[in-house]
Amino acid sequence: MKTLLILFTLVFSCQMLGAGLSNGAYAIVWGSCPAQLAANSEQALNNAMPACLGANASVTLLKADGTAIGSGPKNLWTDVPPGLSNLTAVAMGDRYGLALLKDGTVGAWGDGQNDKTRVPDRATNVIAIATGEESCVALRRDGTVVEWGNQAPFALHQIEGLSNVTSIAVGPANKLALKSDGTVFAWGGWNHGETDVPVGLSNVVAIAAGGFRNEGMAGVGYSLVLRKDGTITAWGAMGFNNQPVMVPEGLSNVVAIAARGGCCLAVTTNRAVADKFRH
Repeated sequence: MKTLLILFTLVFSCQMLGAGLSNGAYAIVWGSCPAQLAANSEQALNNAMPACLGANASVTLLKADGTAIGSGPKNLWTDVPPGLSNLTAVAMGDRYGLALLKDGTVGAWGDGQNDKTRVPDRATNVIAIATGEESCVALRRDGTVVEWGNQAPFALHQIEGLSNVTSIAVGPANKLALKSDGTVFAWGGWNHGETDVPVGLSNVVAIAAGGFRNEGMAGVGYSLVLRKDGTITAWGAMGFNNQPVMVPEGLSNVVAIAARGGCCLAVTTNRAVADKFRH
């Protein structure tokens, strides 16, 4: 299976997976997706443009020189702190941003409510970051996972019993960890089945989490995983009537996935598969 870079730019954060693809990547979207998302995603894929879309149409761009720049409406989360450099990844939450530095530390800026931008001193040796609506999750070099913010107030919280993790994904409240043995661990969420990992699920190579909530209402969440055979398994809800998240029937030959809000995206390098779902 080829690895590639997928830059999925929707509210809350972007996900950057793999090592890049020069051309021939085709995006398939379903759910509640912005117009032109498939075309825009393919442009990002094929041109390796690492940009994250945050709240209120703000954009944070990770530059080739290891710095980040924000644009869009002037606000706390578009003002990337001056002097923040040597970055390897960025992630945008709800009105805040995180940056992963080459030395394994994490920088943060924006709305500091619930301490999500107050990075604990012990958040070190980090190799991956992910953001939810009000919480931050980091993967450490030793395969453990820590979080801080709304679900872990005022402190760094290590997820007990979780080890050998290779990647993480975060929805608004639901969180996923992919382990080195191809199994998945889930926690958090709003009790709509988004953390009910199917019994016996294995051979997983990538994970994604999505969901949303209306103002003043409880939210819904869902989880997607990509398996080694190029198929996608999903669970959780995509609507407030508990409508289960669905995967287009017959979708196969998938090489990457992403999810944000109520929108799902799959990438294939097989043109015939892409044409089947886009015409």
